[in-house]
Amino acid sequence: MISCLNSNVLLVPKGGNVRSEIHPIGFRKYILFSLFGYRLRLHVWPDGVGSASRHNHRWWFISMPLFGKFLDTRFRETGRSDDFLKIDVLDRSGVRDGARDYHHVGDSGLEVIAEHIRYPFMPYMCRFGEIHSYVPYRPGFHASLVFIGRLQTKSSKIWRRPTEVDVPLDRNDED
Repeated sequence: MISCLNSNVLLVPKGGNVRSEIHPIGFRKYILFSLFGYRLRLHVWPDGVGSASRHNHRWWFISMPLFGKFLDTRFRETGRSDDFLKIDVLDRSGVRDGARDYHHVGDSGLEVIAEHIRYPFMPYMCRFGEIHSYVPYRPGFHASLVFIGRLQTKSSKIWRRPTEVDVPLDRNDED
């Protein structure tokens, strides 16, 4: 049994092996299970602070909030091309859940197409390639359990305003 005692502690069974990292958009990611390319992860925002990063994924997933409410915003690209930098995100050295490389691949416009408040114990799905952001709705402890499908492609994308780039772009991309 895995249990969260407080915002800083995750207990696992003796001999258990749970990998974790601080995700670039602010939550702690625990990889609880991985088999045949599918994964079960726990995402924890200890204080309810996260980045409303506009991004897509290389897989589909089903997420179930466990603690706290979340704001899930869905976007679509528009014909405007001066609002956002479109940045490719790749696993460095091909290692999943490791260091990442970021490459500017073009410019894009985005528009909001839906906003949803996600409540505890009400699962929802995000399809492969859908652009979204997902952040705690209010301060305080938040957690989600996420079942992730197999990789569909080698890279995902993030969208940043030119004045809000928070990742190290490849040197060749800055010219």
